[in-house]
Amino acid sequence: MTVIDKPDEVYPPIPVYGGRWTPPKRLLDCYNYMWIDTDAWEHPENVTFELYSQPTRGPGAQGSYLVVLPPGYNDLDLGTMPKVILVAPQALPEGRWTNSYDDSRRLRDIMRHNLVTAIDEQYRTIRHPSARWLEGHSAGGYGAFNLGLKYPDVCGGALSPLAGSFRTELAKEGLKITYDTYNGSQAFFTSNHALTLLKGILPRVHRDKPELQLLVGGEGVRLREEHEHMWTSLYALGVPYTKANVPGAPPQQSMSWVA
Repeated sequence: MTVIDKPDEVYPPIPVYGGRWTPPKRLLDCYNYMWIDTDAWEHPENVTFELYSQPTRGPGAQGSYLVVLPPGYNDLDLGTMPKVILVAPQALPEGRWTNSYDDSRRLRDIMRHNLVTAIDEQYRTIRHPSARWLEGHSAGGYGAFNLGLKYPDVCGGALSPLAGSFRTELAKEGLKITYDTYNGSQAFFTSNHALTLLKGILPRVHRDKPELQLLVGGEGVRLREEHEHMWTSLYALGVPYTKANVPGAPPQQSMSWVA
């Protein structure tokens, strides 16, 4: 049974939140199930569009990603590796890189089991967690910590949120961008929060010392309290991290990348 098949008493419709416009259910369904980027018509010469199998979703299911290979990738000397391969998966606009409460959208599992496997099979990679780094913006920053801390045996190198959304109260998040993932459940939201996952593997983090980087824009006041809470929490847990607060930079993704 999919979310679309669930009756309203099990999966109630998304209400209007704070007077904001709530997208029609049909549009939200498109957001939630758009595993292949349909807008990748034109891209720079060094960026390649690829499809990969998602058996986690079912037979024949596919997703897409963009990949940037380093200069000289195709004529590497035997035994050498490129410095970095950049992969940008199409990952559900409202997904936060985590599984939904009812497992109808197992985004975290797909990235862990399907995407990583596809990249390792397609390209020359170092197949070790220390060589896999995650970076995400806003909800993707939440996702970078979520995925890396949930699967440290897969992505244990560096976790880097750009203006990461680290609120601890679900009620402060917009319903239209969280309801399909958390179903309004604070308990489920808390169980998937970065700090909860971090505390669950704290001895391993102290041992392996993954590189945690937090970048925020100086003008990004909306989540300032949450960022400060994350910094103080990491310090209290004895977890080393680096942070950068870029003066004058807004929280938008484009400026975060420039910064």
